[in-house]
Amino acid sequence: MKRLRIFLVFVALLIIYEPSSFAESTLQQQIDQTPIGGTLIVKSGTYEDPVSINKPMTIKGTENTVLSYTGEGSFINISGEGVQISNIEIEATRLPIEESAIVLAGNYHKLNNLTIKSAGTGIKLDKANHVSVLESSFTGTSEGHAINLWESNYNTFGKNSIRNVQDGFYVEYSHHNTFKNNKIWDAHYGVHLMYSNSCLIEENESFNNFTGAMIMGAEDAMVRKNTFTENNENVNSQGLLLYDSRNVTVETNEIHNNRIGIFIEKANVNTVKDNRLQSNFVGIQFKESENNRIYQNDFLGNVNDAQAIESEGNQLDGNYWDASAKIDSDGDGISNLIYRADPYFLALTEEVPEYQLFFQAPGMTILQKMLKSTDEELLTDSGPLMDPIQSNNQNNQADLPVWIVSGLLYIGSLFLFIKGRKQR
Repeated sequence: MKRLRIFLVFVALLIIYEPSSFAESTLQQQIDQTPIGGTLIVKSGTYEDPVSINKPMTIKGTENTVLSYTGEGSFINISGEGVQISNIEIEATRLPIEESAIVLAGNYHKLNNLTIKSAGTGIKLDKANHVSVLESSFTGTSEGHAINLWESNYNTFGKNSIRNVQDGFYVEYSHHNTFKNNKIWDAHYGVHLMYSNSCLIEENESFNNFTGAMIMGAEDAMVRKNTFTENNENVNSQGLLLYDSRNVTVETNEIHNNRIGIFIEKANVNTVKDNRLQSNFVGIQFKESENNRIYQNDFLGNVNDAQAIESEGNQLDGNYWDASAKIDSDGDGISNLIYRADPYFLALTEEVPEYQLFFQAPGMTILQKMLKSTDEELLTDSGPLMDPIQSNNQNNQADLPVWIVSGLLYIGSLFLFIKGRKQR
């Protein structure tokens, strides 16, 4: 009987024991062993082998889960549908420029809270749709893009932090994508749209780049509520560049301290409204562009407010120009004096950059009057505003609480008055 009990205990131990534990297997083996739709919790540690994921599943890192790669091909390949990855640090600091740390294909993937350091591109979407990349950070070596889209549509990128890369977002032949609330700095282009239509660029901060955002060969894009600042290290730097694009709406952006605030080149039928362009060397510049409408913008403290080269039919009306002389005889808030942006000083400094030191010097003003530009070279605002638009909006917002308090005091006084009469 004793021998029988020993035999049964031995058999039970064989059943419970696993020759190789899950924790000791490679990451690819753990992925392969996770059922479709299952969740893999990756334990703390460093994993160095490339992996492929082609089934719906969730991968979650724990504290100090690091995927480190020293190979030359892409590191993580994702295809199929419904892959979710979060809370993982990815290092691919020896990756060739043309390779990507993560390559996504397929649909409905979600990447969240990743920390990616890559010498190549961080994430490439290759014909991937309905993907989201949120709350992740990217650090490069100024050569690869943070996120690269190729023929990928209806994707969302939000609350990402991107620095020291070639382009924050490089987007080619990809439509209906949303870029919202990202922060991008020390890049060539913050956002770079190429032949991509109906994209939304909203509430992003793009600063200390060669250009805050470039939209090329695109239609029906919306650029709103962004901050494009300090993009001025190069003489060709811009806050926003529209090139060969149509029907783009640029509204309610803060565009400050750039070499050129907005540059519109070979781009037609676009709308620029409700923006504040402040302290740029050139506020807005047109080159070979036609039939764009610029209205209700504030131009404040720019060295040159506006210039047009070989551009016709651009409509400027109802903007505020702080450098203009203003008279309002009928009190309608619109100056009786037409504003004309004279490109004289800009043309002069392009020939001799050192003349920038003499901006607003009395001698320059005399020379400008003597060598006045022809009417064909001038941009004209026929109805310039007397006051900045945004300060009026702020005043209106500031007045709202006052009106509410006043209304409550009036109602309270009326109630006390009626109550007092009834008591008599």
